[in-house]
Amino acid sequence: MAAKLRTTGFTVGMWRNRFITEGMVGLGDEMRPGAPRQIGDDRVERAVRLTLEEAPKEQRIGAVARWQRGRA
Repeated sequence: MAAKLRTTGFTVGMWRNRFITEGMVGLGDEMRPGAPRQIGDDRVERAVRLTLEEAPKEQRIGAVARWQRGRA
């Protein structure tokens, strides 16, 4: 499983233990140390959506077309 998910056996073991003790809820992100996020989920979602759906205005024709051909 670890190789298929490109992670370590230790990480998979942590996920398994969290699932056993907490169920599906235990598999969600845990709080991390450090300063709290300053960008909300709505802005993160918008940034990801725009990144995936729209090319930058100055590169919509040439560079994006070349990039897409290279990935095919």
